Order: sequence, then structure tokens, then C-alpha cells
Amino acid sequence: QNPLTISSAHENIIVDCCSPGPFNENTIRDIFISENEMNLAYIFAPPMSLSMSCLAMLEAARMKKTLDLDFGRKLLAAESGIQREDQSSLSEFDVLKGLFRSINLRTDKSIKDELEPIRLLGVFLVLINRDQNASFDWIKGNRLSLMQYGFKCRIYEETQTLLDKKEIFGLSKGEERFTRLLCEKLSSLKGK
Repeated sequence: QNPLTISSAHENIIVDCCSPGPFNENTIRDIFISENEMNLAYIFAPPMSLSMSCLAMLEAARMKKTLDLDFGRKLLAAESGIQREDQSSLSEFDVLKGLFRSINLRTDKSIKDELEPIRLLGVFLVLINRDQNASFDWIKGNRLSLMQYGFKCRIYEETQTLLDKKEIFGLSKGEERFTRLLCEKLSSLKGK
């Protein structure tokens, strides 16, 4: 029997953590591989273990059916320029795969690679719950989050900066639409 195959009448979750670390020149960027498989990849820079905790929360929200998939579809529609009606057929898996990719930890980073954790944090906060304040409270209370120790998140302000300096950061029209929609949704977190 394959060591990762378990025969049971119950559902099983298998975590295969055989990576030597984040700086291993890994080029795999996809997090959501299939309906039943995900890579435990970084969405925030190390040494923060927060990435794995957030991926676990995404999976828990997926299982509890609390993901704001409608807003996720709107974000993807904004970025691609496709009409919203055409996006309604996107599955939960399509939305997660379209919105979440691991950050580039290699040395060949672009300016957009450097800004990706800002986008990912914003998307995480608006996707795991329809109420971003509840999402924020979860991340603030997470023992792996620096926000638990008094640091400010400033995700609304950081996202607004991306819009204000879109030319400097080289945002495409689709990325600008995506970021504007995200910023509007994050507005209740202003000053946090």
C-alpha cells in the first residue's frame, strides 16, 4: 500500500511536509492544486508561520462554506475584464486558484512580487468571511500574527497606496480595477 494512502470509512487529511524550507529555489507557485489537494506554500514572507495558519483558515472557511465566493468572483472579473455574468460559473476551486498563489521567495523578484503579500493579505481578509472585521479579529488574535503584539495591519492604507502609486508600481488596468475593488471592500479596516 502507498504510504500516503489510508483506507478508512472516514475522511482523511494527509499533510506531507517534506520541504527543506522556504529558500529552496522552489518554483511551484500554485497553492490550490485540485479540489482535494493544496500546496503549503508561503503567502507572506518568512519567518512568519502565519502563512500556514492562514491557509488552514482558508481551508476551514471552505469546509464551513463561509468563503465570500461572490466577492472573489467579482475580483477575478475585475482583473480579467470579463463580465460578471460570465464569472458566475466559477467554482470554489477556480476562485481560490485564481486568487491565491505563493509569493516569490527567489532572488529574481520584480516590484510586483514584492507587493504580492499586500494583495494576498487583503484578499484573505475579504474572502474568509463576508465581514472583514471578523476576519481581521481572527488574524489579530492569531498567536502567529504580529498584530497580536500591537503592530498595526494597515491593509486598507497599503492597498490605497498601491492605487495612488499605480504608475510607479506598474499596475495594469486589470490589476488597478482589482485593487480598487479590494480597497473599497477593505475600507472598514481603515486605521486598524
